[in-house]
Amino acid sequence: MKKILCLTLVLMLACTASIVLLTGCGGDKDGATAERAEDGTSENGGEVSTEKESGGESTELTDEGGRKITVEEPQEEGESGKVTLEEEGGEQSTIEVQEQAPSEDALGAPVYPGAKYIEGSGVSGTTTSGDQQLAVAGAEFTTTDAIAKVVSWYESKIGAPMASAAEATTWMLQEQEGTVVTVVVELYENQVKITIAKVSGDIDIGP
Repeated sequence: MKKILCLTLVLMLACTASIVLLTGCGGDKDGATAERAEDGTSENGGEVSTEKESGGESTELTDEGGRKITVEEPQEEGESGKVTLEEEGGEQSTIEVQEQAPSEDALGAPVYPGAKYIEGSGVSGTTTSGDQQLAVAGAEFTTTDAIAKVVSWYESKIGAPMASAAEATTWMLQEQEGTVVTVVVELYENQVKITIAKVSGDIDIGP
C-alpha cells in the first residue's frame, strides 16, 4: 500500500489545527502561526491571508517549505473545523478537528496525576489523503512537580524513553500495528509540560 502520510505530517497537522483553529476559541499557544503581522506574514515567516466563507473564517498560510495550509474554522460552537495541507506538487491531506480534551483511552497514554489540562490544546479528529484515513488525538498538560519526578513516573508506567535530556524526555510507543503514541515531558515556563499524541491508521515509521 502506498505510504502517503508519515507520522511527522500527521502530528504537524494536529499541531497546526490546535494552534491556528483554536487560537480564536480561547487557546493561548506559544508560537501560534495564525498571528497575522502588519506585512501579511505569520510569525514564522510564512504568508497569511484570511477571508470569510459562508459565515466561517478561512485562513491560508504558506510555511517555509512552500506548503500551503488552509484552516477553515467552524461556523458554530461544537462543529468541526478543517485543516488542509497542500504540498508543492499539489498533493493534499486534510484533517477535521474539534476542540476537546481527549480521554486517556483516546490519548493512548496516562496523564500525570494532578496535571492541569492546557485549555485549547486538545485536538482529535481524522486526517484523510486519497482513500486512506488516520485518527489523531492529542493534548497538553502542566504540573509544578519536578521534571525528574514526572519522568520517573512515566518510566514506571510506559517504560524507558526513546530520548532523554535534562530539559526534555520523549517516549514513542507502538504497542500494536497501526498505532503510535508519543509522550514528551519538558520544562516550560517554570513548570513541566506533558504533551501526549496518538495516531492510528496506515502508519509506517520504519526506515
